[in-house]
Amino acid sequence: MPNLVLRRKIDYTAVTTLLEDLNVDRRDTVKLTIQSGFASAHVKRADGRVQSASMMLTGQFRQMTAFEPSEMSPSGRRRLVKQLDKQGLRQTAIANLIGVSQATVSLDLAKIKGR
Repeated sequence: MPNLVLRRKIDYTAVTTLLEDLNVDRRDTVKLTIQSGFASAHVKRADGRVQSASMMLTGQFRQMTAFEPSEMSPSGRRRLVKQLDKQGLRQTAIANLIGVSQATVSLDLAKIKGR
């Protein structure tokens, strides 16, 4: 389990549960966000797979997603980015969900809107 440095007093049990559910490995890249009573973790595996989990810090709600970027063409990724953008997600949130940079999401949206 990676060491965590958090700036606010929170229930570490919820965060620990979230990371344990994702089976975080030392080789994984993890983005952890705690905001408005929710904890979200986005894990990019060494093989490129991306898993995300969100939960209320009270533990009452938990959601997990998985994405395999190698199984999607660039045009398929752009369609996904377009759909997530229509749902109101910010570019950074989209990037975290699908394991690409925010710049890639921005370029995908520019290509979509340029057509």
